[in-house]
Amino acid sequence: MTGTSVAFAGQAAYAELLHEVLGEEGIQVSQLIIGGRIIAGDPEKDPDVLAGILWDLHTRRDRFRHQVSED
Repeated sequence: MTGTSVAFAGQAAYAELLHEVLGEEGIQVSQLIIGGRIIAGDPEKDPDVLAGILWDLHTRRDRFRHQVSED
């Protein structure tokens, strides 16, 4: 059984390729990986915290991927 791992690997590789190619044109492509579920009030998985991470990925443009670990 592979579950979503094969699909995720393909999506991640494609997104990273876009990040590299489109970055030269000033277009940001990033990936936020959230292990498990989004949990209100959680210090790492609260929707407002995740929105802040997305905003940082967008404004700082200093990395392709940010991962929030599963509990």
